[in-house]
Amino acid sequence: MSTLASQAPDFQSRLASAIAQREIQACFQPIVDAQTHRVVSCELVPCWHDEIHGRVLARTFVPFAQRLGLLEEMALQVWAQSIASLHDWRSNGKSLTLLVNVSRQQFHASGFTVQLVSDLNRLDIPLSCIDLEIAESVAMEDGRSTARRIAELREAGFGIVIGDIGSGHSTFSQLLGLSATGIKIDAALTRRVRGNVGAQLVEAVVKLAQVSKLNTIAAGVEDAETAALLTLLGVHCLQGRHFGEPVDRQHFDKIPTCTID
Repeated sequence: MSTLASQAPDFQSRLASAIAQREIQACFQPIVDAQTHRVVSCELVPCWHDEIHGRVLARTFVPFAQRLGLLEEMALQVWAQSIASLHDWRSNGKSLTLLVNVSRQQFHASGFTVQLVSDLNRLDIPLSCIDLEIAESVAMEDGRSTARRIAELREAGFGIVIGDIGSGHSTFSQLLGLSATGIKIDAALTRRVRGNVGAQLVEAVVKLAQVSKLNTIAAGVEDAETAALLTLLGVHCLQGRHFGEPVDRQHFDKIPTCTID
């Protein structure tokens, strides 16, 4: 990131060109059932391979896209690619949900829900196939407005996952009033699960989620031992390098997934 920052003008120019040329690609990271390790969902991740900089991680170029005012355009491009893929998977009998990160700008935009519903109806995709991930920090902003938007999305039929749980933005109890369907445990907390304190924290979060009937996803799972510990603590789904990095549609199609009954 620091190297790219020192080359910011050229890097930003190349990124703007890539977005204009629709070169940002929708990639998908597997999310597996903690008990069976079968792929049940996937997270949409924008990917960019630049001729000069090579593979650039989303966490690096997304802030630049936002700075350029091109984040919404880029998000629409990868969203269109992702739902086209989801339509094809369903047509071929694959039962998958798609986890989509929603930026602060998108979340608060007027007409956001209507546009999503229109896009999915056009492809005859049930809205229940989409989980929208909202960062904990965004969920805690402007409480009444946020609660209304989440309720609107839930009423339409979307799943709502509150992300970054355990990153320190708020106490978990503050989130219980939101009509979410799931939470994602932050990778930083996942990495601490091998220690006594970390395990106790994860266990407390999982128990609170169970009481609130929330599905749990643990991000940042990098090895079998961590996966096993999280499963013992009752986490529903696992995501991370141990189960696969974000890959393009061609490679994701080769991964065995659950099938529609």
